[in-house]
Amino acid sequence: MDLRKLKIGIIGCGRWGMTHLKVLSRMVKKEQLFMSDTDKKKLSQGSLSVNRTYHDYKRMIKENQLNCVFVVSSTIHHYTIARYCLEQGLDVFIEKPMTVKSSQAFELVTLSRGKKRLLVPGHIFLYKKAFERIRSEFNRDEKHNLFIMKRLNNGPAILDEGVIFDLAVHDIYMCLHLLGSSPVSVFAKGVFKNKALVGASIILTFKNALVTILSGWLGLGSARGVHILNGNKEFIWEDIDPPSLVIKKSLKKKKRTFQNKRIDLEGPCAAQDVISSFTENALMEEDRLFLQSCLTRRSFVKPEEGYMTVRIMEMISKSLKSSREVTL
Repeated sequence: MDLRKLKIGIIGCGRWGMTHLKVLSRMVKKEQLFMSDTDKKKLSQGSLSVNRTYHDYKRMIKENQLNCVFVVSSTIHHYTIARYCLEQGLDVFIEKPMTVKSSQAFELVTLSRGKKRLLVPGHIFLYKKAFERIRSEFNRDEKHNLFIMKRLNNGPAILDEGVIFDLAVHDIYMCLHLLGSSPVSVFAKGVFKNKALVGASIILTFKNALVTILSGWLGLGSARGVHILNGNKEFIWEDIDPPSLVIKKSLKKKKRTFQNKRIDLEGPCAAQDVISSFTENALMEEDRLFLQSCLTRRSFVKPEEGYMTVRIMEMISKSLKSSREVTL
């Protein structure tokens, strides 16, 4: 795949913008890269790694006949920037979350379809090796699935986005990607400090799964993990340094009774794979596949997953405010 054909724009020179630039610089030539940001100081940090820098992303697009852009600005600007880029006929990678409002995300999805342009949400955890292994063995046809997901970190310097948009977003889109469907209802409880949402317990009910997500900025360190029961398989992924994945497979069915009715449960573990070392750069894989998709016209992540992720986060916010279950 000849990536040398592409002219690539990066819109936003914050921490993630510079991280994407560092990764892209390892895959394509400096002459192919262009960057824009309204902050001159931030923009100067990447000036040596790109062909040219701009304070106005619209001018950058018009003067260089770009093929694609990475939208890594603040979330509140995602919709406006991505809409303009799609209207100009560009393929768009847009960092998580796709937009602030689901109505904006839906509009972008519709526009991308109409323009026949790629719109790829930046869901980095989908590209982690452990998740790839889980996805390869996950059976969507199972009628009863149980997910327990935790993401507990120290609080960031700025709490503006809230723990849902910053942490729980990862677990939400992983569930959507594995199950291939949307939840029928959402229930959430939160922990607030000075009106800032610093912790949340979330229950997503799907037709074939029950998902519990625990997210918080209350931890003294980091605790990130996924525990999934999927038919006769069990996945235990601890996403810390070093990451590890345990995959268990049941020996046989166990017959039990409840109120004189027989219930089949999985038996003892017959086989267990333990993978304790992963050599990976998930961001590099994410960026590489997006650039390839600009040439092949086939995207790994559907834009509808980005839209539905924002929709679910809105439902969670509604449930937090009402202390009630919210149906989709």
